[in-house]
Amino acid sequence: MALQAEFQPLDYSCWDQDKDTYFSAIQAGMSMNYQPMIGLVRRAVEAN
Repeated sequence: MALQAEFQPLDYSCWDQDKDTYFSAIQAGMSMNYQPMIGLVRRAVEAN
C-alpha cells in the first residue's frame, strides 16, 4: 500500500531490533488498542 501511495518501501528494521515492542503491539491490537502498532508503522514510514 505504501508503494501505491508513492512512498518508498517501508523500513521495518526497527521492528527486528526491538521484537518485544513489536509483539506487544500485536497483542495490544488484539484488544483493539491500535496505538502501539500505529507508532511502529509511523517509525517505519519516517525511517525513509
